[in-house]
Amino acid sequence: MSDKCFDFISKRVEHCISSDKHKLCHASPSNVSPARLLDVSGDHVRLGQTKRTRSKYIALSHCWGSDPLLCITGSTLAQHQDDIDWGALRSLFRDAVQSTRRLGVRYLWIDSLCIIQDSKEDWEIESTKMCDIFEQAHLVLSAVDCASSGQHCLLPRQRKLKIQYKNSAGKDFQLYARPIVDHHPNTKEQSPFNLAGPLMTRAWALQEQALPNRIVHFTSTELVFECKTTSSCECRPSPRSHPTTPGLLAKSLLCKKDKAGVFSTWHHFINSYTLKNITRLSDRLPAISGIAHKVQRSTGSVYLAGIWQDHVANDLLWLSAPFLQNPHLATRVDEYRAPSFSWASVETQVQYEKADRDVISSFLLEFIETQSIPAGLNPLGEVIEGSLTIRAPFMEGIIFAPTEDTFHYSLKVGGQTLDVSPDTLLIEATLKHGVEERQIVRRAREDEVHQSFKVPVICLAVSTSSDQRLMGLVLSSSTRVDEAFERLGMFICSHRTFEDVKKTTLKLV
Repeated sequence: MSDKCFDFISKRVEHCISSDKHKLCHASPSNVSPARLLDVSGDHVRLGQTKRTRSKYIALSHCWGSDPLLCITGSTLAQHQDDIDWGALRSLFRDAVQSTRRLGVRYLWIDSLCIIQDSKEDWEIESTKMCDIFEQAHLVLSAVDCASSGQHCLLPRQRKLKIQYKNSAGKDFQLYARPIVDHHPNTKEQSPFNLAGPLMTRAWALQEQALPNRIVHFTSTELVFECKTTSSCECRPSPRSHPTTPGLLAKSLLCKKDKAGVFSTWHHFINSYTLKNITRLSDRLPAISGIAHKVQRSTGSVYLAGIWQDHVANDLLWLSAPFLQNPHLATRVDEYRAPSFSWASVETQVQYEKADRDVISSFLLEFIETQSIPAGLNPLGEVIEGSLTIRAPFMEGIIFAPTEDTFHYSLKVGGQTLDVSPDTLLIEATLKHGVEERQIVRRAREDEVHQSFKVPVICLAVSTSSDQRLMGLVLSSSTRVDEAFERLGMFICSHRTFEDVKKTTLKLV
């Protein structure tokens, strides 16, 4: 709460707004605005409806945590429009109110207090606005070190350590030291601030960090400021043109002619996103719909549960990598969440190949048709059904589950034995079609355990790379849709494996 801290924030915001070099940070006005904002002017806090004219507001990015917190509901809406009891506000919300007042801003947006939590319709409507809510905010407060709203982000700092020092000339000095977390950007890898804290592990927080024009992070040891152009912190207060998290997305969207660059940035965010935790599994698509909205605005591409029609072959090539968590340990997704060919259909940590547009040399897959049925009012959120019809070379193969619970499965195809990166734990099952029965492989459900098997599968060729590798998908007959296939994993082999194999039309679900 010190004057120095808020002076640091104010100067960084003012520099961003006034500098001609910060054109990226001056988001074009949007007609979309949050339905409600907290009015924190004066000594009271109340919930107000937004008017057609745009209001300057600050937004809070935070972890909900498991502690009970004050939320707006249909029954408390009218009461909170009159006044919100200060004693009922959680510690973090009080800090956000005080920070907003100290920065001279009247309005504050907090999701739990500005979205009606027991109204699915209101939640879906407001979730479609996430892109604009965070981008149009005057500033976003990021409570990096708070695991729940019951914790403070405005805390007394650890006292400086005093060290008596005598130099070689015998002169006495007093040095002051304090601990800091190593958060500085990696200039060699051109990566932004490396911030650590509970908030940075949460899936919802990724788009809240990527979309704002300006964001200030309250870390355990100091304030860190980022905008779409520069970054700075208290130990290095001068604005520097290092890469920033908001800038990664903004700069890739600048050149609309370079769609491949935009989609490559999308892959970068998915790589980070699938490493993060989410409380409600059904939120996996809604929690990144704000970034998807920006990509769609830039490319005009059709979106299918995490996959883009104009980039479909590349988008199918996500995989569980050996340096990530074993996919067998991932949470099982028993209820339908996305088509199997989408990374959003599993809770596995997945990765796209780095600089994929430079690796891929030719595509063997042809797009024919796609279908996506949203589950609600957010067209980029939950889906109840999705399919992809394509033409590509395929061969029959046999997949072997090892006798031990290991990361890789073995695949025999075209006279070769290959490793398969599974999407999750795979098990053998019986598929009944009328009076006929046959053995297939499918993704495991909750409480199902590893078992060895040897079952026929379909091996679908997707693309070849500049280093003569072919990348493809392992498929099995769908347990949900007749005459359709579901994804099991990904394999890599020699490009010669599928030479002279004719293309066939398949439906993936």
